[in-house]
Amino acid sequence: MNSFTITITNCLDCPDHDVRPIYTPDSWDHEEGCYCKLVKDVKGHDKLVAGDDWHLRRYTDIPGWCPKL
Repeated sequence: MNSFTITITNCLDCPDHDVRPIYTPDSWDHEEGCYCKLVKDVKGHDKLVAGDDWHLRRYTDIPGWCPKL
């Protein structure tokens, strides 16, 4: 039987992430957030890993609370 292993070093490479816009009062802001689909916050929404307007990959290293660690 064959098996394989995927090494993930960034949340953006994980199949269980979702990138969605973060809406702010400033209409010129184009901030995006990386959300984990496996972990929910206190309100029951997908947990925000990081948000940024230009360099999202820079801030989405695997957090310590990741269930896949």
